[in-house]
Amino acid sequence: KIDDPRVIEPLCEALRAGDFSAGFLSRFQSRWQATSRYRLIRFQSRFARALLPLGRLDANCYAKLIQVLFLGSQLTRWQKLRLLAFPLLRQHTA
Repeated sequence: KIDDPRVIEPLCEALRAGDFSAGFLSRFQSRWQATSRYRLIRFQSRFARALLPLGRLDANCYAKLIQVLFLGSQLTRWQKLRLLAFPLLRQHTA
């Protein structure tokens, strides 16, 4: 949901003018990219792309990372390492 009028204004102008060219809509893009929501979405996208290879290694890696992030202060370093490296350790011992 984009609720900032400064961001929506160029879209309304494009609709009125019937001009959806890249040059006309570049104002919308620059205003959208200046919002905190855009920065959050961009961060989430980059984070997910960075973790994608880990998902192929261990199907539970996302849940494990969230667990370490939220319970990190309650876990020892060894517990965190064991939790995250379990598939690697298991593969080498099998």
